[in-house]
Amino acid sequence: MEVRSSVRGKFYTVEVEDNGAGIAKADRNLIFEKFSRGANSGTESGAGLGLAISRQIISRMDGTLELVAGKGSGACFRVRLPVVKVGR
Repeated sequence: MEVRSSVRGKFYTVEVEDNGAGIAKADRNLIFEKFSRGANSGTESGAGLGLAISRQIISRMDGTLELVAGKGSGACFRVRLPVVKVGR
């Protein structure tokens, strides 16, 4: 697993990439839907709510959560949140 972060313009960006088999093309449009689990998820547990809930929380903070191309064959997710400067 690899985690990368940076500040790009007005956004703090975090990318999390695993080294698994990745997400099948057929599943990429569905993974953020409630109760959706990939055909090749390799797990019997989970309700398929994690990504949907995560995306909703991040959206309420004016950010985004998306699946992006990574450096390897695994899944790579990018979170972008606005940078907020706190005044004194």
